[in-house]
Amino acid sequence: MRFAAILFLALLLIPAFAFAGPLQDGTAAFQHSDWPTAMGLLLPLAEKGNGEAQVYVGYMYEFGHGVDKDPAAALKWFQKSADRRNAEAQFNVGYIYKRGLGVPQDDAKALKWFRRAADQGNGTAQFMLGGIYANGEGVKQDWQEAFFWFLLMPPEDSTVTREDHEAALSRIYAAHLSSAQIEAVKKRVHKWKPKPERAAPAKKDLALELIRR
Repeated sequence: MRFAAILFLALLLIPAFAFAGPLQDGTAAFQHSDWPTAMGLLLPLAEKGNGEAQVYVGYMYEFGHGVDKDPAAALKWFQKSADRRNAEAQFNVGYIYKRGLGVPQDDAKALKWFRRAADQGNGTAQFMLGGIYANGEGVKQDWQEAFFWFLLMPPEDSTVTREDHEAALSRIYAAHLSSAQIEAVKKRVHKWKPKPERAAPAKKDLALELIRR
């Protein structure tokens, strides 16, 4: 019984041990611009439904790292990961539609994906939403909404405090908003909490697949 229990636990842990190494090694290779190694390790994981690996593979196709630039392939991998609720991938899908990279430019789709990423706490998506509402790009210009997303976005410089960030933006938006509107946005920001989306399971049962090998 004891051996059977240990064997059962070992089988449960197979996916974690099997995929932690290749993912870590693949991302390390990516960071060191070792594109053949990165693609060799990450593509199989991406094909099995690993959302993080899908993002890295998408970047390699987007920027031509070790492969020819292929916006369509980049979008395919970003979309797979975005559909599994990965916020970074959701931002990337939005960016591709916003810029029309290999696809028709589509403000509505860009807004949809930026908003999903921003709601999960992605600061870059929050910045993009601020610009969209400030400039009225595909939406009605809305200074309060622009102020909200810019204010919500974490300060880029770690030496800038949240208070300094708020004060600087308040001075900028004072030309467009009343003091009451500015305070209302600040209260909204202070109450805001990210809303992580539960990751969708991979389509394949990786544990069973490994056991059958």
